[in-house]
Amino acid sequence: IVLFPTNLVLVFAAADLYGIGYGCYSGVDWGLACDTLPDRTHSAKDMRLFHVAFTLPQTFVPLTMGVLLDYFNKQSANSGYRVIFSFAVVFLLLGTVLVSRIRSVR
Repeated sequence: IVLFPTNLVLVFAAADLYGIGYGCYSGVDWGLACDTLPDRTHSAKDMRLFHVAFTLPQTFVPLTMGVLLDYFNKQSANSGYRVIFSFAVVFLLLGTVLVSRIRSVR
């Protein structure tokens, strides 16, 4: 994505790698959320908060990233997609670092 690949096989390989990484991250994220529930008898109460924290950014990010996509694509053709995917990489890495600091409840 950084080098703007035009080879379709390379684009599909990058998409596969991104999908596998995001799937692994999401699976571990849900596993940690379930593992760190403070009260397992009232898990639905805590999981609804987790669900809101998980889905709320998916509501607002398209609005903000859509504006950035349009702005950067006007500056240079397809540069908006580089910016968007760079943001995704940064936030996934940041999430990985922050999730690694969670301690299990015993």
